Amino acid sequence: MKDKDDERKLEEILIHAVHEPAYRPEFLEKLLEANIYCIQYDVEELTEKFPEKTFNNKQSISLKVWDDPEYGHIIPFFTSVEKLRKISNENFICLPCRILFEITLGAHLILNPESEAIKEFYPDEIRGILLGDYSQVLESYEIEGDSIFLMKQPDIYPEFMVGQLKHFFSTELHIIAAYLAQIYDSDMSEIPFLLIGLKLDQHLSMYYIDELHRKISQIAYASLKEKIEINLVHLDLEEDEINRYFREEITPFYMRTEENKPRFFDKLFS
Repeated sequence: MKDKDDERKLEEILIHAVHEPAYRPEFLEKLLEANIYCIQYDVEELTEKFPEKTFNNKQSISLKVWDDPEYGHIIPFFTSVEKLRKISNENFICLPCRILFEITLGAHLILNPESEAIKEFYPDEIRGILLGDYSQVLESYEIEGDSIFLMKQPDIYPEFMVGQLKHFFSTELHIIAAYLAQIYDSDMSEIPFLLIGLKLDQHLSMYYIDELHRKISQIAYASLKEKIEINLVHLDLEEDEINRYFREEITPFYMRTEENKPRFFDKLFS
């Protein structure tokens, strides 16, 4: 029963993740932990496909591969037997998704083909997922002592990106506030870029911060219709120009609510 509930929850998150980048880090994390289903060749099919070889039921698994006009071949896999049975009555195998990604590394995969929510996985993307690198990581922004820069509200406010980040931040206990500005720094770029200012709880592990950066990066880039550079700065108590500007000139687009504050054990194990 628990497996069915887990499959249903994963499929629900996938439906959200197709349209809302805020759900994608959670979806990828849960997918890697889940068991998935693949169509298998049976012995007769393999014998027909490779007549020069001899096969038996005790040999290594052979996953069904579909012809694909764009990529040559594509491997289908499914979140549940029900999804698989909608398009195939063939033999299948259940295995951990992480194992599937590892044994098919270099192949092009497709999740839940011919369903309401479909996700394709490309070789480089799968390598990144296995390493925990879901996308380009936001660079940390540092200002040299003699830098001259201009900060202001973005000319075109990225409403969708901000909405997706707000949803994600509400699931993270240690984000106190988040700000957004447009910045022009002649030492870094000839065109303005976006700068996300984060105020976090103190004494967080570097592992948590690195994971947080990756997730914010994935959501932010996927949410922008017109891709521009995005950087990230951590706000602290230092009275530099960036901290002063964010505090005095910018209204945070996210503020942690009372119910989202971490409790004692959350702080202890963060």
